[in-house]
Amino acid sequence: MTALRALPLLAALLLAAPGGASAEEDAPKPLRFAWTVPSTGVVTETTTKKGRTGRTRYRITLSRMEQGDDLRLRISDFELLSVAGAALEDRVQRAVLSALSGAIPDLVIGPDGRLRDVVGFERVMEATLAAFEKMDPAPPAEVIEGVRRQLSSPHWVATIKQSAGDFWTCWVGVWAGLEVRPGAKHEMETSIPLPDGSTLAVPAIVERHGSAEGPAGAVKLTFTSTIEGENGRILADAITRALRQTTGREPPEGTYESMRRVVRLEVTTDPATLRPVRATSEKTTSVKVKGQPEAAQVERHEYEFAWDSPPAETGGAPKDGAAPKADEAPK
Repeated sequence: MTALRALPLLAALLLAAPGGASAEEDAPKPLRFAWTVPSTGVVTETTTKKGRTGRTRYRITLSRMEQGDDLRLRISDFELLSVAGAALEDRVQRAVLSALSGAIPDLVIGPDGRLRDVVGFERVMEATLAAFEKMDPAPPAEVIEGVRRQLSSPHWVATIKQSAGDFWTCWVGVWAGLEVRPGAKHEMETSIPLPDGSTLAVPAIVERHGSAEGPAGAVKLTFTSTIEGENGRILADAITRALRQTTGREPPEGTYESMRRVVRLEVTTDPATLRPVRATSEKTTSVKVKGQPEAAQVERHEYEFAWDSPPAETGGAPKDGAAPKADEAPK
């Protein structure tokens, strides 16, 4: 009888004890960069800035670098579809703007999905100038020379590097390696590029929202970071330095009373490879200038991906590992 009376207590202790197997099963799987190599597809991008909207289309190709494990992402076949919502009917104007807008060097991507470098500025400058010279009629010589100076300026190089970092961060970079359970939030610290080329460490939140419209297994991820307070002052100082570098002038001391920036990224992607279906980047900057009401400016980029081939079962970033299966996301 004593042993029988002890059974309920024993059962309760066994149920309350932590189980190693269940804890392991609950551990989130890392989001892994594992595109097939080579990969190629077409991106259609819609950009809205200062109330004006433009649409572009270009091809992206991921291939291996000549040496080492790094990968190369190249953008080609750039086409400017519309500016401010209007189609470009003038052939020469369209060609000029497409050549300038498509002057994007190659991105060097590490096996972990992080942006390592931006290279090939000389190749881009030569190709862009050659495109101008082949136009019929060709632009005036002073226009071509002005483009040459712009493409070789340190400010253009810094701007392109930051722009490349922005879109790759949205597509892959910020998600790679994170361990976020379906339906959970993940707090982190991230490095935000500033207009003068420096960076600022800010807190951010990543959320995994579960299944999303798209291919089987696709999930929606979001990232939100906010710069305000003391970090807002650092941002204002960086903008002041950038103005000094580009124009030789700077606003009077105390011009910016406060500044706040919210960056929100969203991607629908395959969690097993981080190959995106669509993505959105939105940056809202609110500025209070001395003697004026606070003003806000929104810059938004929307990306739609059309891949040339379906995802393979093995990823391209690791040379010999199979891509892990996507875990089940909540409905």
